Amino acid sequence: MRTANVDRTGSKPRVFTGRQWIVLALTGLALAIAVRALDQGLFSKPNVLLITIDTLRADRLGCYGYSRNTSPNLDRIAREGWLFERCYASSSWTLPSVMSIHTGLYPFSHGVQWVDRRLSPGVPTLAEMLKDRGYRTGAVESSLFLGRAFGFDRGFDQFQDKPIHDHRAISSPLLTERALEWLRAPTDQPFFYWIHYLDPHYDYLYHRQSKHLVEGVPPAELEKEYSILELKKTTYSLTDEQYAWQSQIYDGEVFFTDQHIGRLIQHLEQSGRWDDTWIVVTADHGELLGEHGGLGHTPWFYDPVLRVPLIIKPPKRVWKSNRISDLVSIVDIVPTLLEGLGIRYDQESFDGINLLKSRDRLELPTRWACTKTEEVEFIVRLGTSKYILDTKSDRAFVFDTSQDPGENENRLEQQRGPFQEFKQQVQQLIPAQDREAQETQVDTELLDRMKAHGYLGGGGN
Repeated sequence: MRTANVDRTGSKPRVFTGRQWIVLALTGLALAIAVRALDQGLFSKPNVLLITIDTLRADRLGCYGYSRNTSPNLDRIAREGWLFERCYASSSWTLPSVMSIHTGLYPFSHGVQWVDRRLSPGVPTLAEMLKDRGYRTGAVESSLFLGRAFGFDRGFDQFQDKPIHDHRAISSPLLTERALEWLRAPTDQPFFYWIHYLDPHYDYLYHRQSKHLVEGVPPAELEKEYSILELKKTTYSLTDEQYAWQSQIYDGEVFFTDQHIGRLIQHLEQSGRWDDTWIVVTADHGELLGEHGGLGHTPWFYDPVLRVPLIIKPPKRVWKSNRISDLVSIVDIVPTLLEGLGIRYDQESFDGINLLKSRDRLELPTRWACTKTEEVEFIVRLGTSKYILDTKSDRAFVFDTSQDPGENENRLEQQRGPFQEFKQQVQQLIPAQDREAQETQVDTELLDRMKAHGYLGGGGN
């Protein structure tokens, strides 16, 4: 048993020596500094804000080289982070593509390719992974296809999913208000918040804030409603001038959405959380705006539909070069965030990869996308060439996007050998990797709304 030191002369015991008092004082000072640091959030985990924007083409943003003033706030985020110049969606419509964003898996791996499937309990979502590590989680979404029926609510403490049921509804103001209300709530936890904006989706609407982008568009055209069902069924339905006008109005929708994203930026700055928040901006798919005579997205596999923005802003400003030309995918978002947050994970659990590795050590896999709808089913491989296979009709295309960026020349005859290798990969890959998503029953009211807007019996969102 340890006892206090006693002076041989019989004086009172000394509990601490002079050196021990110094050590005790320094320890107390260190604890005080640690408490203050915790109070200031210096040791806290960084926050995560995921912004997905429906139907947003990468080439319609200023940070991607667009000459029109459509995206000042997104451009600001890009200046303080990494911009991936060649990012591709995993599908041409919302449901499978957004599920890829949340799981890091291609549609043929997570299995949620159509409205009769919901995510398997065995496949974790980003929200679940962060909630398990102490994050406060919240979401607000605005699509018929991103609700609880398909498993998008998993892992969220608060999930607001009152979808916009009318293409001519304006949703960005309400979505932003819901997000700000959640973000303003006092908490000691780091947050993960997901917001899905819908306004760039067809129908394209005129907004007063975007009038500088629609100058020259006839007033009657600003209010005109085209049938998206007819436009999908018949290419070249509009004149070149009408396509150009619709394109201008679409730009206005992008600007309108960007203005509301600016409100989120302002809140993060005013609350002192800008510098301790990861921000990820991406889209579920893009849009044809007259190219190949089309207006919309679901039936098509061209790059205006599949190329999407990917902007990642880390908690602290990036001072080195922030434009990355590697071929990447939205399935890379989950492993990249986990790496950035210092969360250990099994790479084999994801189709995506960590994009934070140095460029000389980054091993880029083959990039895939697939769409399964009542209109078309195709698998896409993106590399030096682009391969498309419709497994139902056996239609096939090969494009060299470096030599033919407009994807006008089908080079299948010149690429028969490589295409056959690709076709064999498709036949082997899908059965081998397909996870059994659960069957789900979508309620009749929701199905009726999907049909009314042309999503069933005429394509996906």
